[in-house]
Amino acid sequence: MRARATAGRIVGLLAVVALIVVSLAGESVASASKLTLTSALKPFSTSQSRCTGQAVAVTTPVTSNATNQLLVTNLDATRCTGKSVVVTVYDPAETTWTAAQQASSTANLTSASQTFTSTTSFVPDATLKAYVTIDGWPVTATFTSVVTRLVQLTDRHGKCLDVRNRTWTVGNAVQIYTCNKTPAQKWSLMANGTLRANDFCVQVPSATNNVGLVIATCTTAANQRWTMDTTRTVNPYFQLVTGLAWTPPTAGGCLTVPGGTTTDATQVVAATCTNLNQNQYWQFTDWTWADAP
Repeated sequence: MRARATAGRIVGLLAVVALIVVSLAGESVASASKLTLTSALKPFSTSQSRCTGQAVAVTTPVTSNATNQLLVTNLDATRCTGKSVVVTVYDPAETTWTAAQQASSTANLTSASQTFTSTTSFVPDATLKAYVTIDGWPVTATFTSVVTRLVQLTDRHGKCLDVRNRTWTVGNAVQIYTCNKTPAQKWSLMANGTLRANDFCVQVPSATNNVGLVIATCTTAANQRWTMDTTRTVNPYFQLVTGLAWTPPTAGGCLTVPGGTTTDATQVVAATCTNLNQNQYWQFTDWTWADAP
């Protein structure tokens, strides 16, 4: 009889503990989001060998315009290599997981910093969240997106830097054109030095004078990196200097309007930077993009 009573008390105690665990788990998920994000959770009994103790950071290679790229850093490449990683960016304001998902990608872990490609594109927003699982286990994840202001880039005559015919294909010309508030004139100078419009980058095809500039898929290579130089110009103007090793290697290559022309659809070039060269004068100008087509 005593053994039965003891066994009964143990069963009852285990039931209470189980209820407490379930309650705490439900509370933690509910506190994190309105959404139910528990579908990938595994039983605690399998947790002893998991490799998911790290907190990861999810960002996007671009901070404006639509993208399908998700960069995940601080992955445990030592213990987690080869395991399946699922990264999802979602909107916590939605009430269903289907509606909340903005982008999602699955791939095997190969490195501590890894770019995932989603089948859908989304516009980065600071209100979005990230949900990451490794080998089926959720890990702590943050999502960061600093929205970059979009600006027009104008020369000394007030002409705008423009993507020819608003055509987003690799190799299309970068030109000057009358400012018209179209997406072909929305530019962001990113922290990595790339000059972007609609997720395409201005590229110098070769390190020689008067080569025409084009748009290309962004790679952050030297021929897509630009720096602002105000030392040889007059405020508020500056020169944009390519990161490409220039020939001749005197003062680098600058974004240049050939001959200082004002003719629409003239392709801009890269040419040797020279002091107070007004054909290399540029400035960023803000305006309201809400009315842009």
